[in-house]
Amino acid sequence: MSDLHCLFCGVVVRGSREHVLTSWFLKRHNGQGPFTTEVDGEPVEYARGVVERDHLSRWMLPVCGKGEEQDVGRDCNGWLNTVFEQPAKTPVRAALDALEPIDGPAVSAFVRWSVKTLLLASHPDLVRSAPPQRDRSVWEFPHDWLPALRTTGNLPADLSLWLGIIGPSTGEESRVPDEQVLLPRIHHPHAAGGPGQAIDLGFGLPDERMAQFQLLSHPVMDISHPAEATGLVVKPWPQLPDRLDINVLPVLSREESRRIARTFVRGGTLIDLMPGQTWLPEGLLSPRIRIRLAPTPSPSLGRT
Repeated sequence: MSDLHCLFCGVVVRGSREHVLTSWFLKRHNGQGPFTTEVDGEPVEYARGVVERDHLSRWMLPVCGKGEEQDVGRDCNGWLNTVFEQPAKTPVRAALDALEPIDGPAVSAFVRWSVKTLLLASHPDLVRSAPPQRDRSVWEFPHDWLPALRTTGNLPADLSLWLGIIGPSTGEESRVPDEQVLLPRIHHPHAAGGPGQAIDLGFGLPDERMAQFQLLSHPVMDISHPAEATGLVVKPWPQLPDRLDINVLPVLSREESRRIARTFVRGGTLIDLMPGQTWLPEGLLSPRIRIRLAPTPSPSLGRT
């Protein structure tokens, strides 16, 4: 068996993998089962066709901790706890358990924790404690994102997070456009580029609603969300709001939740950007996508 290496600093991880959803967060679900996992609205089967479990599956990644060699390991798990988990405990419990509005630094801690959690949950090396395992080819994860996060503390720039509130109603009519945005693959001479891709996670609320988070990676692109324009979801990252109150968000149906989850689709046009390129042919991309091209150079002024 090959050695596991820490995703943040590269040191060999000699212990077990660390949890993406940590114990303090999982405890909020104690006694709330049974739980099901859905993909595209369909329940995922475990062993012998069972679709319900009395506890949530653990998601784990190789991250070094205090048990690694002191001269090599950086205790990246401890760093995650200090930088993301501890600051988020009170805001997450306030927003998702007490259903209270949060503002100021609490919003920052809540949103940064949410982005970090979905980012790690999308990593191709993620292992679940119960099958089925995710397709490791689903997310083409830029290998330098997590080391850069460890070094700078800054989340990757080309990420957007949306939040919607889902109710128990199935609801046949939908206010969410049944629109799919085909994400291109960008090759850029001076940027990471790559394909855009999305991941969705939903966390239960105490009143039978669900908070649905959607994280989109969009290298060298800016993308608008069809449900954001009509106020059905909010976008708390990368522009942090001053205040976040999930109670003022419209409650969406399960069908609207499924439409949100399938909004962004991989497999769009391959675009090779040339140095200094300042335009693209019309109709090549969805009008919701804007490629960040090089600025048009100012005309030089000759002497008179």
